[in-house]
Amino acid sequence: QFNIYFNILNNLKYNIYYFNLYLKDTDLFIKRLARPSHHNYQDFSKDSSVRQQEMYSNVANELSKYNNINVVNLAMDDFEKSYDVVRKTLKMK
Repeated sequence: QFNIYFNILNNLKYNIYYFNLYLKDTDLFIKRLARPSHHNYQDFSKDSSVRQQEMYSNVANELSKYNNINVVNLAMDDFEKSYDVVRKTLKMK
């Protein structure tokens, strides 16, 4: 259903990057959801977070079929390592 939009992105004359953020260790959702945040009005759970992660992974898989869309699957278990991957991917200093 999103193929129309994916085609539009693919045909742009830009380098398109899609960063799919996920956690390898899904138990980290529990720790991170316990942190105080400004999203306290929303009901988050490990199960709903894992389902969202799976949905975004499916989107990443679909986008990877397009030659002008660069999909970067990025495990966010370790922020510093993840940031290094982003810097290298985007050739940042």
